[in-house]
Amino acid sequence: MVAAVSVEELKKALKVLFCEENKANHKYAEVWLSDVDFDGLYYSNQFVVHVKMRYQIPSCNKEINHIFLNLFKRLSKGELALIWRVVVYNADEQILSENEITIVYTALEVC
Repeated sequence: MVAAVSVEELKKALKVLFCEENKANHKYAEVWLSDVDFDGLYYSNQFVVHVKMRYQIPSCNKEINHIFLNLFKRLSKGELALIWRVVVYNADEQILSENEITIVYTALEVC
């Protein structure tokens, strides 16, 4: 059985992961969570991890794979159970969200 993990614990783990990754590569501008939306039918307690890059990348899919590998290596099963999917945005993309979001990491803050 997977141990229950709070959203706050997930946020903390993601912040540590992306801070450490950014120390070496400086490639992430912002990371945030949004609830998985099932058209209001039910609350899933699962989240989409959104990642905005600091610069243009040739393939968002390659970056998603890289992020997933890091998530599976570094997060607990309970933390992973809260993640529904990962979305990567290039630096120039405008992002509009109707869902409530929770900021996890920005490149402007000190880790």
